[in-house]
Amino acid sequence: MASQAIFDNERVLTPIGYVWVPVVRVRLRHGGNALDLDMTVDSGADLTMLPYQVGLNLGFRKGTSRMSRLSGIAGGAPYLLKKAGLEIATIRLRRCVAWAQTDDVPILLGRCDVFDRPTISFNGRERRVTFNG
Repeated sequence: MASQAIFDNERVLTPIGYVWVPVVRVRLRHGGNALDLDMTVDSGADLTMLPYQVGLNLGFRKGTSRMSRLSGIAGGAPYLLKKAGLEIATIRLRRCVAWAQTDDVPILLGRCDVFDRPTISFNGRERRVTFNG
């Protein structure tokens, strides 16, 4: 049986006024560590992005990973790709995340490795996002 999780959008004050943002509660797992985070669902982001301190708290270490540079509307940031477990309600995924080497990045749930499963629906009128797994 497929699982479903529905999240209400959050009203956020931005420089252009209030906007409704799709935010979901995600439990991240790496090794024996787990963190619960509110993540913005960003259909324009290629990768799921975590700030540096969040990755440290999750137990990420630099090791031998190859550094890459992500660029976007807010500029760019160096990152390392890491594997992590993501739990959205009862939906469980093991995916790559971009661990930024700075804390000056947002916490984003991006398309790569996430939007292929589950199905994600945005409902602007009802101001909610639905995950069907």
